[in-house]
Amino acid sequence: TNRVPVSPIKDKLPFLANSSLIYKFECICGSQYIGRTERPLSQRVSEHIPRWLANRQVKTPRSAITKHIVDHQHYCDFIDRFTIVSKCSNSHFLAVLEAVAIRLFNPSLCIQKQFVKALHLPW
Repeated sequence: TNRVPVSPIKDKLPFLANSSLIYKFECICGSQYIGRTERPLSQRVSEHIPRWLANRQVKTPRSAITKHIVDHQHYCDFIDRFTIVSKCSNSHFLAVLEAVAIRLFNPSLCIQKQFVKALHLPW
């Protein structure tokens, strides 16, 4: 007898519907930004890439990513520039993962990287 194929129990979420994750933005010039969000990635992306930016209007940027794009005029398909680095459902571990990712990637657009706490490991 042949086994009946079993489909996965859950469908894979669309990329922007993922939440509780560490994400990376990499500009066309190579500049990077590492961030974390517990909300859906689509909400965080819309804060970094506001509607007025897609229309190439100029307003006051509220994000390091937006400021970089406006200052250097690096317009492109912004959604393709975001990737998921890691996922974690625990908010404490999410903060630790963000600190580790900032150390690993050394992103030039992260203004807050100078405020990253040192990890105190027991060994």
